[in-house]
Amino acid sequence: MTIVHSQELLMNDAYPDKWRKDVVRRVRDRGIELVLGDYVDDMDTSSGFITTRKGHKIPADLVIPTRGGRPNTSFVTTLSQDVLTPEGRVKVKPTLQLTNHPRIFAAGDVIDWVEQKQLAKTYGHADTVVTNVLSLLAQKDPVALYKGSWEMIVVTLGKSRGATYIGILWGFTFGDRVSSLLKSSHLMIGLARSGMGYSD
Repeated sequence: MTIVHSQELLMNDAYPDKWRKDVVRRVRDRGIELVLGDYVDDMDTSSGFITTRKGHKIPADLVIPTRGGRPNTSFVTTLSQDVLTPEGRVKVKPTLQLTNHPRIFAAGDVIDWVEQKQLAKTYGHADTVVTNVLSLLAQKDPVALYKGSWEMIVVTLGKSRGATYIGILWGFTFGDRVSSLLKSSHLMIGLARSGMGYSD
């Protein structure tokens, strides 16, 4: 297996370089080849190879693009042309109301907020939106502000391996044991099931 990543370290600069270097080490320890600081534009594997922008030739029979999605928000421009950023994110106030549209709220990955786009962040979004919608329904001004949340990520590298970063205080990093307890051994399936109302 080979991973091609556009930056010189895995993950992105929301996380400290020291931790990102540790992730690189752990990934390589699993026997995964890394091509860093490069891109794949042509994913045709009919020749048995792909070639990166920098000319690196990689044997390949399957390419899985993981560039990340763009938000599907073009329909929001029916409100006005200035509701989206150039990247397609919805512009919001700290109350998560759309700018110039105080009776419309946005939450989740689509909002223009400086934080990593992760499911865990939506709980804070939902609390803010619900509180403010209830205020509007009661003929009051929305006052609940979304203040963001600290960054946390668990990179799983098998059932008993991984790397964790928790961005509180000066930032905490953990290896296999904590990563396995938090996510690697169960992938949070139980948490997802209970969140959807299913019992174990």
